[in-house]
Amino acid sequence: MRAVLALEFIGENVWAYNRARTRGLTESLAAYERTYLQPGLAHQQRPWVARLTGLDMSGRGFVREFQRGQIDYSQANGTGSRGVWIYYALKPGYYEVYARETWKRARQYFLFVEGTAHAEVMRGEVEMALVMEWKAKGEGMERPLANVRRKGDKIEIRAPYHELLVREIKGIPGRVWHETARMWTLPAASEQQARELVRQFYQIEGEPCYIVYQTVRVTVRGGADANRVYRGGVTVDGRHLFDVNSGYLDMRPNMDFEILDYAGGFTAESTTARGRADKPFHVEYVLRVRVRTDAEWAATGRGEFGGAYELLTGENPVDAFLEEVLARDAGHTTEDEGGAHDE
Repeated sequence: MRAVLALEFIGENVWAYNRARTRGLTESLAAYERTYLQPGLAHQQRPWVARLTGLDMSGRGFVREFQRGQIDYSQANGTGSRGVWIYYALKPGYYEVYARETWKRARQYFLFVEGTAHAEVMRGEVEMALVMEWKAKGEGMERPLANVRRKGDKIEIRAPYHELLVREIKGIPGRVWHETARMWTLPAASEQQARELVRQFYQIEGEPCYIVYQTVRVTVRGGADANRVYRGGVTVDGRHLFDVNSGYLDMRPNMDFEILDYAGGFTAESTTARGRADKPFHVEYVLRVRVRTDAEWAATGRGEFGGAYELLTGENPVDAFLEEVLARDAGHTTEDEGGAHDE
């Protein structure tokens, strides 16, 4: 048995008409709109469902498998503009859904399907789950490279965006940013300085990797209010370890950090906020993270929802501290367990 998702195909008559028009079977589109269609809505996007099978490591997207649905006209009105439904039979996994709620309003969201049931989840939860699957497979990742070359009396730098690298380049006299080409140019006399800067953050094409990484353990805390006005988190080289809008970890491997393992999550008073974008939340994680040796750590936000972090010491990356956090998340502490044994 599979889970079934039903989406109303608002404006199905638009697509039916457009298909017919391409075959020369109807009158002009303008005349048809006046009679049958909502004005100006002849090119609305149709609903769709896609199974998410992985992550696009080159950006923030997903690898999608679009699903075919079964159209049901039994409840349609006279023109077919409302009451047409598409039914999707879904296997277990994560899905992205684009659904029309009215003629003018649509919504895009994520689902987790297990057995015959499905529940709405947040993007961060989907990314975390897919990254863990990716890690379990032991697949490698091609990290982005930078290109530094001399052209005439200029040095051209093409590299993925990095906040700290941009800050350093802006301190070099004569630097120019070219928006169309998406690159920096510097005076040729600055070539050695430019290469040394870029090597701190990226491997340069044609060169070995000079970046030195270390593995650290750290506790991070943060949260956000219901309106997402007050948000707090922790950044490494300017990139947040967890999404300050949802509370979920940024598990995608990147040049700033890679989360190797973790414990914790939403605090006990924030359990109702899990998967909700309209509830305040607090999160606390214990992480083992791979970062540059000279990475910059920073806490963002302030007050009740402000972020905080603490670097930990110890030899075992998953030690009693992690177990304590896991026990607290389960609703009891190690002291409570000890009391029960004493009895």
